[in-house]
Amino acid sequence: MTTLQRMVLSVKVAALLFLSACSGAGEEAEPLLPAQADEAASAAKAGSVQLDTPAAVPQSDRISLRWTASQDLVTFSVWLKATDAAPFRRIANGLRGPGATVARGPAWKLDFPTARIRVQGCTAHGRCTDSNAQSLLEVLLAGTVKLEPQTQRPDRDKFGPVAVSDDGRTMAVSDQLDYPPVWEEGMTAVGSVSVFQLCDDGHWQRELYFLRPYTSLVGDRSNVVGTALALSGDGNTLAIQVRESSGVSSLYMLARNAQHVWSEQALLENGSGEFGGSTVLSFDGSRLATSEVDGFVVFARDGTQWRREVRFSSTGDWAHNIYSSTVAFSGNGKVLAVPGYSQPGRGEPKNGEGVFVFERSEAGEWVRTAEIRSPRPPGRYSQSFPRDLVLDHEGHTLVVGDVEDNTGAGASRPDPQDQSAPLSGAIHVYRKAGPAAWRLDAFLKSRTALASDLLGDDLSLSRDGRLISSSACGLAVGAPGVRRNHAPDATVTRPPTYWCDRRANYVFERRESGTWAHAATALTPAPARPNEGGGGEFTQARSGNGQTWVYTGILLGQQDRYGSAYVQ
Repeated sequence: MTTLQRMVLSVKVAALLFLSACSGAGEEAEPLLPAQADEAASAAKAGSVQLDTPAAVPQSDRISLRWTASQDLVTFSVWLKATDAAPFRRIANGLRGPGATVARGPAWKLDFPTARIRVQGCTAHGRCTDSNAQSLLEVLLAGTVKLEPQTQRPDRDKFGPVAVSDDGRTMAVSDQLDYPPVWEEGMTAVGSVSVFQLCDDGHWQRELYFLRPYTSLVGDRSNVVGTALALSGDGNTLAIQVRESSGVSSLYMLARNAQHVWSEQALLENGSGEFGGSTVLSFDGSRLATSEVDGFVVFARDGTQWRREVRFSSTGDWAHNIYSSTVAFSGNGKVLAVPGYSQPGRGEPKNGEGVFVFERSEAGEWVRTAEIRSPRPPGRYSQSFPRDLVLDHEGHTLVVGDVEDNTGAGASRPDPQDQSAPLSGAIHVYRKAGPAAWRLDAFLKSRTALASDLLGDDLSLSRDGRLISSSACGLAVGAPGVRRNHAPDATVTRPPTYWCDRRANYVFERRESGTWAHAATALTPAPARPNEGGGGEFTQARSGNGQTWVYTGILLGQQDRYGSAYVQ
């Protein structure tokens, strides 16, 4: 029996605390619709309507509006202008009163400095008039939601890592320094995980608090719960890594039912060494791919039981890249991509870093089908290709991050000879071109591609493979043509080291023409407090649909003593 098994058998405190699901249904604004101006109605103007300064609804993504209108106006609609170049589009209709609360929508689609909002009032006979347009900059800046630890201990809590469902409505975040209010003799672990749900009224509500205070004969308190997390695309399956002081790691598997009640399903372990550091679940949570010391493992769920389906370890022609444990798993659970080295033969040197693709056949067998080589010449190894990996739902689009790419702005393909922007970072987008063939579909740089921006980590990809987000240092702040979540005068200082003290998130969008564009840049409101190594304590994730961006850390100057999760 392993140490962890002995600890599990001697648990004295409940591991799960179900708090509550969202209650009631809030008012949902209508989805964005194309502007539908009625020229005939507009020709005969009605009375007047005056829109007051908008206000942010605290701790939500909602905007509160109030207006004054002449008595002949009986129905109202709300219109949003997302960017300076965009037309006004209707976001709410059929309103009767002198005010309304409307949903902001995905923040990355808005350019905060130029976004505007107005109200249109109409008479009973269909004659309409527009109000004045109000700026949304201050409202949008105030619209970031702050979620604090369940147990607040000044300067002790460490929120992160974080995981978000594909629709952006379920979020899991760990607090690695949390522990029970009363420490009993023999408890051996710290750390907790909270799950939050986005309610219909735009507020986030904690629906689960997972605290596992182990007890054992060892008496060692350095086992940590929540060192890594994975959440299925549908938000109903959660994997939580527990790391022991001995170096052995395991995964707790939790599931949520239709009533939003969570329960433990299984404890997955390999018995020795690092396990579960990089974990990805299929969309429905029925399969899990995770890293271990010398390879990767896929588990499958049958009902509520989990079983090991296949293990990939170094072979004669493939070696696990010990510098990169990231793993990508398609939403349908049929395609796996992992980092590795190609080894042509015994005694010969490794032939360059790259990505290996495995696919599950209709018969249930996993077969290696492709190898994607790093653009660097063999022998020039780094720890950054791939720095991160992600696959779309069908496994037809593979995104590879490389924070150490040195190529300058405007490059359409990786060029090892181009050293004009050291450590600017890049994103490689590959599309499946056949049963065992992948082609480079796009090579993405930020709009400015400045040195030390470190693009290419914390990747997310939409279900259809058309939206990519990545962390960066934020040096592309203010780049022309890129939507902003910050004030127009925001600046970011180039980091003196490999780490950033202020992290950003860049969003890339695939146009109908098939070309990609750097569409948005999101900045944290302040730098993160430096850790002992000089870097900021910071983690982030964005939902596959781009709707929800979450970042965690202790931000300087934000009256944040505990470390919090911030949602935008």
